Amino acid sequence: MRAGEAATLEVAVDEPGTVEIPDMGLSAAAEPVTPARFDVLATRPGRYELLFTPAGGDRESEPAGRLVVTSSG
Repeated sequence: MRAGEAATLEVAVDEPGTVEIPDMGLSAAAEPVTPARFDVLATRPGRYELLFTPAGGDRESEPAGRLVVTSSG
């Protein structure tokens, strides 16, 4: 996406847990039939890591993808 544009990001998961975009201060619950959903407005270019933490707390967070924001020009 481009900086300054609004977007809705959905993250599908294979098991219940929480998806986070730490650098944006966002988190959302997710289940196999209900993806995590984020309404984002990135104001600066960059790469924003997505992390998934399974429910139950038995395992640590793992990478779930990356949101890439390019310059608006």
